[in-house]
Amino acid sequence: MRVLLALALLAAPASAQGPGRLPPWEAKAFALVHPPEGAMKYRQVPWHTDLAEAIKEAKAEKRPLFLWVAGDPPLERC
Repeated sequence: MRVLLALALLAAPASAQGPGRLPPWEAKAFALVHPPEGAMKYRQVPWHTDLAEAIKEAKAEKRPLFLWVAGDPPLERC
C-alpha cells in the first residue's frame, strides 16, 4: 500500500497533491520523493549539443563556456 502511495505521489503534479493536503505520514513520504524547490534549475539552462553553435552564442553574449564531456560510450575517447 505504501509503495502504491509513493508511486501515486510521484505521478501526481505537486499543485494537485501538495503536502499541506496530506495526512502527516504521507506528507513526510511526499517530502522524500518530491524534489525540493530549485533542484531542477539545470533544466532552464539552454544546453547545446553543437559546439560551434555554443561557442558562437557564448561569444555573442560575452559569457563563459562550460563543457561537459564524458568518455563513456557512445562518445568513446574524447
